[in-house]
Amino acid sequence: MLGERYKEIHSKYLHTLANLTLTGYNQNLYTKPFNEKKAILKESHFELNKFFDSLEEWNEDAILKRQKVICEKALEIWKYPAAANRLAGDR
Repeated sequence: MLGERYKEIHSKYLHTLANLTLTGYNQNLYTKPFNEKKAILKESHFELNKFFDSLEEWNEDAILKRQKVICEKALEIWKYPAAANRLAGDR
């Protein structure tokens, strides 16, 4: 599913936030193809795993999209203090 550059993509994103998820099934998911992983994750009660419901394939674009979604959600949950926002704007 990762295409011709699968080795590069696999190596680049393997241990990144977008490619990780919370589950009690890590040992079962490790070597399964995406469609089987997706079916198992569908049973998850974690909101984080609902992202996979709408995907047909797991590729670099999907990984980057999930990364963006997770980062946006994290910033929504854990907001910067106003002073930190001002300091960030001063750079």
